[in-house]
Amino acid sequence: MVGVTYVTEVDPGALTAADWEQVTLTLSFIWSFFGATISAAVFFIIGHAVIPSLIITGHITARINRLRIVFYSFSTLFAIGSFWSMVNFINASEVLRNIYTHVWI
Repeated sequence: MVGVTYVTEVDPGALTAADWEQVTLTLSFIWSFFGATISAAVFFIIGHAVIPSLIITGHITARINRLRIVFYSFSTLFAIGSFWSMVNFINASEVLRNIYTHVWI
């Protein structure tokens, strides 16, 4: 058939200034999720693996073992922050449904 075109892609709508602000907010939540997750993992590894290993090998004194609770606390706080960021990302991602009105799935 001549002149008939089929749309096989998702066609985004035009973005307004408010949409761009919402996209910026959504991206900031996903980046904060990434940063908080990495930070939680690093603090947990230091508190759970590095400090005990260094104490066992004698590279640091056993007094440092008391600092593990601090690393566990920071790890927990960053894990909570990671969860908070993901929940806010999911809530803020409504802008994607406004931009892409037709989805494949």
